[in-house]
Amino acid sequence: MKKKQTKIFTIVFIIVVILAAAVIILKNVDTKNKDKVFSLENIDEIDKIFLVDKSNNSVLLERNGAQWIVDGKYYAMDEMVRNMLVITTKLQVREPVPRSSYDNVVALLATTSTKVEFYGKGYRIDFLGIKLFPKKNKLLKAFYVGDSTKDSMGTYMINEKSNRPYVVYIPGYRGYVSPYFHTDANTWRAHIVFNHRIPQISSFKYIDNENPKDSYTIENPDSRNFILKTYPDNVQVPYDSIRMLDLMSSFSNIRYEYLYSKTDSTINAFADSIKLTQPAHIITLTDQKGNEITVKTYRQWYYSYEFEETVYDNDRLYGWIQAPSKLTDENGNALFDDDFVLMQYFTFESVLRPLHLLRVD
Repeated sequence: MKKKQTKIFTIVFIIVVILAAAVIILKNVDTKNKDKVFSLENIDEIDKIFLVDKSNNSVLLERNGAQWIVDGKYYAMDEMVRNMLVITTKLQVREPVPRSSYDNVVALLATTSTKVEFYGKGYRIDFLGIKLFPKKNKLLKAFYVGDSTKDSMGTYMINEKSNRPYVVYIPGYRGYVSPYFHTDANTWRAHIVFNHRIPQISSFKYIDNENPKDSYTIENPDSRNFILKTYPDNVQVPYDSIRMLDLMSSFSNIRYEYLYSKTDSTINAFADSIKLTQPAHIITLTDQKGNEITVKTYRQWYYSYEFEETVYDNDRLYGWIQAPSKLTDENGNALFDDDFVLMQYFTFESVLRPLHLLRVD
């Protein structure tokens, strides 16, 4: 009987020790990870990000090889996605929201916050450093991002698995982080129009409706010897080699400034009215695979009280871009970009070169 009692006491003692050890371990883990409630550890394992606000505006960012894709249709501005991910690795809890502000902050988060979900490589079992059974596309982190604190040095946030809001900040960073988690799909999109090296270009057409005699075409048979022809007469003319090489080298990293929304009926009506007018220029680049990118430019006219006449803006142009996307839909059909944008003239003037600047007589 005594041996049985001793055995039972030993078992109970072992269980108590195990429970005490578990409590201590969990407490240490919680203390260690108190600043990881919102932060990510390995951003290279993130392959999908979903953002949605209380107005039901949403953006889906997905990794496709080395690039990110917006809503499955457009290339994303990779540096913006990377900035958001890097910011997320640095998020720390500054303090819990005080009881005096609790109700107001919760109400604010319930009406104006943005939910952010991060998916990537994870494990079905991930506990106390034990990681078993790898799983792709696992929800790794989800939280709600609210507005800034009164001092603009913190951001109200709440984890999806918690009902306790916190003030979150980044040590050494002066400001709040909510602008990094926005749901404007247009802003996430890459603003690239042309990104071609000379060997990738098959031909280029420049139509100048303001000065028709300056229109021309260029053929690129071997990336060294170009063929310059007048347009539409199709007469071959000699050219300045240095200026020609400079032009053909200018099609890398040409970007627009702003993309007008396709969901705003007022903007759509305005864009449609602009498109009905004659464009100032029509430029078309054809790559070696036969894909064409066409950009039509339109002047921004306004009345000048100084000159007492209507003049156009020398700094900016409207642009209508039509281009086949490198992406395809779920059925394998090629997608097509058709965007109305605002362009800075100093960015596009490198490819808006009239014939008289290229030819030699």
